[in-house]
Amino acid sequence: MGIQANDTRYETYVAYRAELVRYATPILGSREDAEDVVQEAFVRFVPEAAQSPSRLKSYLYRIVRNLAFDARRRRRLESRGQNDVAGRDGHRHPGDDRDQCNNTGRN
Repeated sequence: MGIQANDTRYETYVAYRAELVRYATPILGSREDAEDVVQEAFVRFVPEAAQSPSRLKSYLYRIVRNLAFDARRRRRLESRGQNDVAGRDGHRHPGDDRDQCNNTGRN
C-alpha cells in the first residue's frame, strides 16, 4: 500500500514537499534531515484530519515542526549520552566511569 498518483496525499506531497523541506532545514541544520522529516510527516499525514482544505497547509507545517523538534531533541540527547560515556576528546579514559567510582566507595 503506497501513495498512488491520484491519491490526495500524493497530490499534497507534490504541492508542499519543497516548501516544507525549506521550512525544516534551518530547524534541523541539514537538508537531508529535513527531507527525512518531511517524508515521515507524509507517512503520518491523514488528509481528513486537516478538517478543511484551508487548514491543510497549517496542519502539515505543524506535523513537520513537531517531527523536526523531536528529531533535534533526540539528536541532542544521543549526543549528550555520547559525551557522558566519552571524555571531551571523544575517547574513554581510565577513571572516567562514574559507576566505577561509586563501586569502590570513593566519591
